[in-house]
Amino acid sequence: MSIGQKIKEIRVGKGISRLDFCGDEQELTVRQLARIESGASQPSLPKLDYIARRLGVPAYSLMPDFTALPSGYLELKYQILREPIYGKEEYDKKEACLGEIYETYFDKLPKEEQLVCEVLQASLDTSRTRRSEYAELILEENMHEITEKEAYSVTIFY
Repeated sequence: MSIGQKIKEIRVGKGISRLDFCGDEQELTVRQLARIESGASQPSLPKLDYIARRLGVPAYSLMPDFTALPSGYLELKYQILREPIYGKEEYDKKEACLGEIYETYFDKLPKEEQLVCEVLQASLDTSRTRRSEYAELILEENMHEITEKEAYSVTIFY
């Protein structure tokens, strides 16, 4: 879905007409909004920020490749990443969280996020067993993809 389509979907979903959305047209005219929503033009960053504020959503959520991750998945991932490990009990809790992720969310996650889960599992296995084979296997399986990617987002791990 394009930026314009997302903007229109959210605006219409909130029951806001183009005229009401643009108000006094100081920031954005009705014609500009129509062109953006139809895909005839792309919004500048200031216009995108204005549109996002008017819609009450973060600007990044309007990007074409944005996929909202399930909140339950994010909570489990947060527990895995943020809680320290002092012994077997903490390992078991993290394993349970990963088990729930694999059972409930894994197949629906974007490929990049699936790789994050596999890395978390390999890290946990390596830490628990003190054997590097788990981490080495993930690196071997994904080395081509890792080296070909031009940029990584730090936020994929949060």
